[in-house]
Amino acid sequence: MFHHPVDFMHWKNIDNESPQFGKESRNLKLGLATNGMNPFGNLTINYSLLPILLVIYNLSPGLCMK
Repeated sequence: MFHHPVDFMHWKNIDNESPQFGKESRNLKLGLATNGMNPFGNLTINYSLLPILLVIYNLSPGLCMK
């Protein structure tokens, strides 16, 4: 069961490929999510209002998954 992104295989692959990045406490691992996007600007409206969520995964699981 997955409780935190660190449990996923992709996270472990990144840590194996660049172990120095994970050891440095000042480096941040971020998750970015959005509920829509308009990459080519072809919508009929002149504006866009999209929610964006940025999560810091370096925090403890109880804090970053609240």
